Amino acid sequence: MVPPVCDSRMAEQAGVLTANFVASVAVISGNKLVLQTFPYAAALTVVHYAVCWAGVRWLRREQLFEPKAVKRQHFAHFVALMVTWSTCNVLSNVSLERNSVGFYQMMKLLTTPTVVVVNFVAYGERVSFAQLVALLATCIGVGLATVSDVQFNWSGALWAALSVALAVAQKLLNAHLQQRCGLSTLQVMDTAFPIMTAIAVLCVPAIDSLSGVLAAGQRLSSSRAALVLLSALAAFAATWSATRIFGLIGALAHVLLGSFKTCVVLLVGVLAFDARPNAQGVFGAALGVGSIAVYTFLSVRTERSGQLAVAPASASAPDEMRPLTSTAERSLG
Repeated sequence: MVPPVCDSRMAEQAGVLTANFVASVAVISGNKLVLQTFPYAAALTVVHYAVCWAGVRWLRREQLFEPKAVKRQHFAHFVALMVTWSTCNVLSNVSLERNSVGFYQMMKLLTTPTVVVVNFVAYGERVSFAQLVALLATCIGVGLATVSDVQFNWSGALWAALSVALAVAQKLLNAHLQQRCGLSTLQVMDTAFPIMTAIAVLCVPAIDSLSGVLAAGQRLSSSRAALVLLSALAAFAATWSATRIFGLIGALAHVLLGSFKTCVVLLVGVLAFDARPNAQGVFGAALGVGSIAVYTFLSVRTERSGQLAVAPASASAPDEMRPLTSTAERSLG
């Protein structure tokens, strides 16, 4: 007989995993729908940030996390994080607007190989041969899938590449900040979202047409306005539930769930938005998703082995030098 406490914990774990899966798929699908009738990616990002900011403040008021200030010596990194984080999400929505859902999602898979290359060039960090093979297979899979995308265009590809580059910078800065300052994801969000919202507002006239945004806002029907709000609420739910997964289950569950979500998003893109892919595109997508799942599995296993080996020594280490629980948590967001 399963004890009631274990039964309750399993139910909570299942609920959080389900919430993260539904919210993540809803964000991309909802954004794609919104951008078809409200083609202003920067303005949509502003709405998302404002809702997420309000959600984080609510979590703080409910005492679900404790606020923590950024130390002065790390403030320059924090400013850089806010700029790259806000702009990469703006460009991510631009990429979603101007590309097919399949191309958008496949380009996002290139973030991990790019981070590995940057870490090797800048810090000399190496990966195992098996991880290298998985990364190369990911790149091959993305190449096969994107080349066969009938909606491919160079303008959309440029926005997607810029989005990936900024996402890489954001993840590296996030890793540095959380490792050295000991900030959780929600603590970073609590401090960053007010300024990130302001930065996103400044991006509106640069990327969107301000007069077009205002005019489209006045013409926006109640049903479309509700869809915009729902996509923003889904974005907040995806971020919060991802954070809960780390505490309840662990990083491996999150990264494997992420691979499953990628498959579903690609399927939704094919069925609801994109043209039918050919066999080469399907094979490339499957190879890319499968390879990135293998890579993340190998990475988490290697990191856990390292943590077990250094656990006695790190127990007495100062907070400034303690690593995070997982690679996935360092790259959240």
